[in-house]
Amino acid sequence: IGDDASVFHYVNRGKVSVMLDLTQEDDRARLDALLAGFGETAIDGSYLYLHYRTPETEAAAARVHEFAGMQTILKGYFDDERIMVENMTANVATRDFRLIEGTMHPPLGAPAFVVGSGPSLDGSIATIRRHRGKAIIITAGSALQACLHHGIVPDYHVEKENSLVTVERLRHIMARNRDRFPDGRFSGIRLFAASTVDPGVVDLFDEVYLYLRTSLSSTEMFGAGHLAADGTSPFVANAALMLTALLGFRDVYLFGCDCGARDGARHHSEHTVYYTRAASRDTGRVDFPHRAPANFGGEACTNSFFVWSRQIHEQIIVAAGLNVQNCSDGVRIAGAEPLRPEELKMSGPDVDRERLGAQLLNQTTWYPAGGYLDGQDVAGAVAGWRAFAKDLRFRLDALDREAGHIHEFHRGICVFLDAAASRYGGAAVLAGGTVRALPALASYWLNRAPDAASEADQFAWFRGVFRELIDGVLAEGDALMAALAERGAPAMLQSA
Repeated sequence: IGDDASVFHYVNRGKVSVMLDLTQEDDRARLDALLAGFGETAIDGSYLYLHYRTPETEAAAARVHEFAGMQTILKGYFDDERIMVENMTANVATRDFRLIEGTMHPPLGAPAFVVGSGPSLDGSIATIRRHRGKAIIITAGSALQACLHHGIVPDYHVEKENSLVTVERLRHIMARNRDRFPDGRFSGIRLFAASTVDPGVVDLFDEVYLYLRTSLSSTEMFGAGHLAADGTSPFVANAALMLTALLGFRDVYLFGCDCGARDGARHHSEHTVYYTRAASRDTGRVDFPHRAPANFGGEACTNSFFVWSRQIHEQIIVAAGLNVQNCSDGVRIAGAEPLRPEELKMSGPDVDRERLGAQLLNQTTWYPAGGYLDGQDVAGAVAGWRAFAKDLRFRLDALDREAGHIHEFHRGICVFLDAAASRYGGAAVLAGGTVRALPALASYWLNRAPDAASEADQFAWFRGVFRELIDGVLAEGDALMAALAERGAPAMLQSA
């Protein structure tokens, strides 16, 4: 360990925790809670030692690595959360829409094709076209372009991301299908979109269904009285499967939901924006450093995000009791039966799309433009932010005086934020991810300081930079909340 007193101080406060069984989901959750209790700054530099190697111990070790890697992914950084609030309030203020609640509805008695944009989709088009009358077709993200290229118009289309990139992608798809949609809108295709998508997305569709995503500041601040949809991350294909299950489809066929790629040479269907638009070729590049069992035998290429996506697919299948046939030539998804596309056989009459459309209307709630926010406590959300910002500034003042080490500093912030949700509501989510993450990221360098004096100098520098950044975040949040309070949410976002 060495002679440094501060290091000894933290090691001496350690403890031994014994877990006898980590095979169940609740036990894996206990492991996550144990790791979180030590703080992320202590995970960096930790040792993971396996004595007897069994499937259980190796799975536990993998869980530790996954936990550490996910901590930066799952933060909900301020810039992203601010966009969520702006987009959501703009969408519900300016458009009529129907709300999809995160409630599992009874079986509809009709199969659904969930179509992702993985590279194996190109080998499945003939099957989808052959059986298109026998199932509802639901495209996810970029898969819309591939299906339209082959003359397949989906019944529903799912979007999740909040960025302008999604708008640009859809406009690219529209430009390539102007003959089919001469009015510049995807007429006849119902949109299932996260409430936080850019308003430019909903402007391209006539019939709009929005859903709330869990854990977002926008949902926490303006989702009272509604049940958000869980399991919609990390990718839009996950959102598509979750919504398919919520709406009552229990017999599901997956196409192009590869969770990676068979050989890693291609990352999406060749008829997607990543190959047909020059500006998107670099942004669509994907690295596949890991291998995983493939759906039809052998191995496929994957990465940490796709591992997360696969896990979410598996959790949805179990939670919703889905009967899933996986026709994708990618990573194997537990709970989904592998089925080669050419072996798919469907008999019986075509699905009654009119009946299913009527049932969908009965399962959702219609809101006129501006009507949704009438049921939300906008003033309370604004007040919650102001109280959070005031108390956070006070807390940071105290930590500047009292914390002598990055671990103490980060722990003090985490204690404040852990209690913040019950005190301030969604306001804590809006800025909390950034506030929590920056000290953890700084610890990478502070943990590697060559001596105590260098560490102290770096820590003092970090505190000054951190405070400047957080003051900027809080000022931006103050401006956003002031606009909500003074002009009213609809007016603010029509002009944003």
